Amino acid sequence: MSIWRRLALISITCAGLFAGPLASSSGDAELQLQLATLLFEDTRFQEAAVAYRNALASDDPALHLRARIGLVTSQLRLGEFVSAQHDASNLRELAPKNPEAITSYADALWAAGQFDDGEAAWRDALALAPESSRGLHGLARALASKSQLEEALNEAQAALKLAPRDAEIHHTVGSIYERMHRYEQAAAAYSNYINLLPNKDRSDKAAWSRSQVRFLKSFGENAPIALDEASRGRLHTVDFRVVDDKVIVKAKVNGGRSTDFVLDTGSEQTTISR
Repeated sequence: MSIWRRLALISITCAGLFAGPLASSSGDAELQLQLATLLFEDTRFQEAAVAYRNALASDDPALHLRARIGLVTSQLRLGEFVSAQHDASNLRELAPKNPEAITSYADALWAAGQFDDGEAAWRDALALAPESSRGLHGLARALASKSQLEEALNEAQAALKLAPRDAEIHHTVGSIYERMHRYEQAAAAYSNYINLLPNKDRSDKAAWSRSQVRFLKSFGENAPIALDEASRGRLHTVDFRVVDDKVIVKAKVNGGRSTDFVLDTGSEQTTISR
């Protein structure tokens, strides 16, 4: 956190502590919302969720709506998907024509595994606000999940033009490039994501993404997942066995000994554990 953001956070906290009974509920709620926003930007999602919930006491409908949207987003960051879906449903009823409320509702549906409903809600938001960066980002995720990668990339890049400092969109762009085997561009997108994280020197997310960047850059000019021309279009039969409902195949890595691999047809990635 920068020194100025830290000072702002201290100032807002102190104002809330010393306002006492003389402050109006709207004034308290506004302070809580400012505090929640700073905490969220600093990735202190648990504390942000508490402040957003405190801000719900506001009599101002617009402020109450902003607080509820922030609460749902914080819950999603914390993995509290059931609570997020419940609060997002209330949010949708509270503001059925508000694009930001609808995108938060869609995010909660998607996180809960209701993918078709989530995509439909993102499309509803875009019908109301075609330049909603969060709506475009959501649609990009939905298209990518159906392997419509070119279309997904177009939507994600459109979202990025509207919100160039949204780290999550950069990460989504990187993941789409990676699936398209455009590794240099994927590494660049992940690097942008890292640079936008508030605690990039201490963040676990940043450390993980740096590992991804190093891995992607390690290919250089080589083309991974490439087949030689003699193998293209040919039918290959591979022996397998089923263990605990998992499909197991044998494979060699870099000419080493045969190793058991678990085949997951939905992951589109290869992960090798120790």
